[in-house]
Amino acid sequence: AHHGKWPLQAPVTGAYQIAAARFDQMLLLEPNRRYWEKHEALPISLTIVQDETTALRLFEKGKIDVLTRIPALDHERLKKQGAIVSFPMVATYFLAFDIRKPPFNDVLWRRRFSAAIDRHGVVQALGSGEAPTWNWIPRGLEGATQEPLLPKKLHDALAQANPKLGTKLAPVGLAYDSGGRNSLIMEKVQDDVRRVLGLRVSLEPADWKMHIRRMKEDPRPIYRFGWLAPFIDPISHLRAFTSESPNNYTGWKDAAYDALVEKIARLPRGPERESLIRQADLRLVEDEAVVMPLFHYVQDYAVSPRVRGFRAAPNSVVRFSELSREP
Repeated sequence: AHHGKWPLQAPVTGAYQIAAARFDQMLLLEPNRRYWEKHEALPISLTIVQDETTALRLFEKGKIDVLTRIPALDHERLKKQGAIVSFPMVATYFLAFDIRKPPFNDVLWRRRFSAAIDRHGVVQALGSGEAPTWNWIPRGLEGATQEPLLPKKLHDALAQANPKLGTKLAPVGLAYDSGGRNSLIMEKVQDDVRRVLGLRVSLEPADWKMHIRRMKEDPRPIYRFGWLAPFIDPISHLRAFTSESPNNYTGWKDAAYDALVEKIARLPRGPERESLIRQADLRLVEDEAVVMPLFHYVQDYAVSPRVRGFRAAPNSVVRFSELSREP
């Protein structure tokens, strides 16, 4: 009936359906009266606000009940006010290389760059409770491990580094989606790498759509991204860097890694699968160093005291049907 296009008023099987939408501004959800479970669900307005500071102002004026992105500089203040609620999250914040571009076509430079970033300093600057990490697989998923020390191959590569060599190289571009939180992290990375390796990093922020487009068409030598497990299993994280993955912008293709991931996908949970997951993780972050995990997320929301029943699952699903609100 709609000639292959997804209609705004599409039939749904969940507790909500779209009642109205304004592109880049808002979505209005209304309860699905045909939903199998009877409940007194609230209508939900999802307001899209590009600027974090503007969104915070709307929250503090009572015009938004739940704030999903909290400006880094306001986090501690809101936490002291009791406005922030936190939940675990199976997601990884990371940088990755386009290994086709120098100097990162050399695995030693990839290892040095990764080793130079002070993960603990990054998390400390954010002040929002994330867990610094050298590992790709987040806590809560099978095979996850939290190595507290710099992995050996990264350590060895850094020990061989000469800052004078870095000063002789042209600046390398680091692309990321703009926002106060990301800017804070990238400036810290820029400073760490200049201080430790002598390498100059050119920061290249862009809005989200341009950032995605740039990664698809011509990735910068380094780019920022995040990865969330859609279900509680590490296979989605591992497949993100297989040769044919549409989400792999690194140019890295490794048949042995692809075969390892497919073997993991077929195995039941247990010691053998767990061991192979750790092996795949090490190949990504240490052996080949194509990805630089910086931390595993926690979910922080600023929630109005009049909202009741708000909670987020580890994969960020919020069940709107459980919410209620005082007048």
